[in-house]
Amino acid sequence: MKTWQVTIYGSPQAQKTHRTFRNKRTGRLIQVDPNKHTKADIRAQVIAQHMKPDMLIEGPKGVGIHVFRQRPKTLPKRIKWPVTKPDVDNYAKLVFDAFNGFIWPDDKEVVWLEATKAFCDDRGPRVEIVVFRVEEELVNAELT
Repeated sequence: MKTWQVTIYGSPQAQKTHRTFRNKRTGRLIQVDPNKHTKADIRAQVIAQHMKPDMLIEGPKGVGIHVFRQRPKTLPKRIKWPVTKPDVDNYAKLVFDAFNGFIWPDDKEVVWLEATKAFCDDRGPRVEIVVFRVEEELVNAELT
């Protein structure tokens, strides 16, 4: 496998923080993952596009995540980049969590990350994801 890529269509969602509540009846703490359904939607789109690899992608890998958001109608045309929340790294965190145990064993194997956030074109809002194997020579060449 040289590269693997998939496009997730729809309005991009960013990682939200987990919420913790105390059950009033039992007194136990309950942690809720607000991203549970979004992660399931990402996995479902990968399966629907027949893009799920036969085996988990193992070893050091690089990931490119390109987020294309809908441009607000009231935003002046002179503004070219979405410099508002959510942060681009929160989009990456959601993709990483959705792909854990599904595309790769764990996101700790990601050693290279490129993430961008831009306004979408005529193809609509989406997240384009590219995964590639990182060769040790490539990393050493970039770092020197």
